[in-house]
Amino acid sequence: MWNEGTYASNAGYVGEGTGAATADTGTVAEKTRAMAKISAKLPLTAELLEDAVYVASKFRMKMTEQALLFADKEFYTGNGSDATYPNHIYGIVGQSTAFSATTAGLALAVATPNIGDVIEAGILQGRLSEQNGLNLLWINPADFHKFKFLKDTNGDYIFVKDPSGTYTIAGLTVIQSTAVTADTLTLADSAKIQAWWKRNAEVKFGGSEMIPKGRA
Repeated sequence: MWNEGTYASNAGYVGEGTGAATADTGTVAEKTRAMAKISAKLPLTAELLEDAVYVASKFRMKMTEQALLFADKEFYTGNGSDATYPNHIYGIVGQSTAFSATTAGLALAVATPNIGDVIEAGILQGRLSEQNGLNLLWINPADFHKFKFLKDTNGDYIFVKDPSGTYTIAGLTVIQSTAVTADTLTLADSAKIQAWWKRNAEVKFGGSEMIPKGRA
């Protein structure tokens, strides 16, 4: 549960001893999200658990890995909705604002734009909406590989590799993910993204016994 609101400012000049004629306005509403539950199951025979402990362990690890990978992708593209899917994860993309060169005031304004120019335009669009904390960039790995060695007109790489091994561009840390649709990218302020974990991933085992026909 958290609060969301809007604020409209009417700050302006006033005379000495005179209050503002128009007051600021603000609204706030309580918001909630239901918890999402993610599960996977893998049938294993008693013989496999008894005679191939190593293989069974690998299966358990793979099942947990795939469940967490599913959750990771849902954080980006989840289809959570108050009305339709209240128990699904509300993905980052669905809560974001689409890029518009017109909104940013850069339509047809940049000659021969490259991927770096597009990202800079996205940052500008955020700043025009008072979103000044953008620090992450999600991009598809195939797209990043294509642009990795792209240079500007001065011969400088657009994506710069930090000593830590991570890549940045215009101050944004680059995150490669297959959850990102090819030929798209997303800019974000990590401080605005919230996620709550009620319980970490866990593996449970249960058994069942087949009863032959004719037996009570």
